[in-house]
Amino acid sequence: MAMVMTSAMNFVLTQHVSWLAVLLIGLGTFVTYSLDNLVDWKKDKALYPNESILIKRYQRVSIVLIVLCLIGISWIMLTTSAALTLTLAFLAAVVLLSTIRFAAYRSVDSVSLHSIANFFVNRGFISLVWSAVCIFVPLIFEGMPVTWQAWSSLIYLWPLVFVYSVIWKLEKSEPYIRSALNTSSLRIYLQHLCLLTTLIPITNVILGKITPRSLVNILPGLVIFTLLEKEHLEWKISRKQLLRIAMIIGSVILVVFLIHLMVS
Repeated sequence: MAMVMTSAMNFVLTQHVSWLAVLLIGLGTFVTYSLDNLVDWKKDKALYPNESILIKRYQRVSIVLIVLCLIGISWIMLTTSAALTLTLAFLAAVVLLSTIRFAAYRSVDSVSLHSIANFFVNRGFISLVWSAVCIFVPLIFEGMPVTWQAWSSLIYLWPLVFVYSVIWKLEKSEPYIRSALNTSSLRIYLQHLCLLTTLIPITNVILGKITPRSLVNILPGLVIFTLLEKEHLEWKISRKQLLRIAMIIGSVILVVFLIHLMVS
């Protein structure tokens, strides 16, 4: 999904795709979350007792894939300029920090509103990092300037990634956090964020910053809004629902990218 988002945003901003940068982000995403899953397995295995053997087999395979991905990342970074390598290395370090260490809410002893606040801080930070990576790394990779449109794209993408990251992580959070959020107005707040993203391309069209064809970018927010309304909070208990929603979100972003490609 990170590769799809990166490709789509890169094309919108530059009218072409930096495939090497997209590959770098894809490899980095796999390494980051594979390491995160390995670190978290001791805590998360109680959530998936029926899948324990399958997951352990996957972990053995993922260790091999992590090594191969690191080799690929090293090759890409070694073939670029020193300044770019340092920049990308810094971004990689931030991503690893955000997904593995910046997670105070994961403590099993946390049973307070403070842990819920930490949950949202964690989700907000991670979604901001990934949004920035998807938008700015391809620009840095090709030595292109960061324009107002890039920052506008960050404001557009961040809420969508935040909504996805909250949905994805809720199932694996501590029982107290799940219970508190499932009985709250979480769904409504997430839907408001989805609607906020639709206002950004509309506003930019009204201001003459982008062409009317860019209104296609309201689709991801509307689709996620509709899914949240249709599914209500069923995704809080079903891993298959989470995966299905993730696939739909990724597909919608890919469709928007293809529409941009065809009308350009």
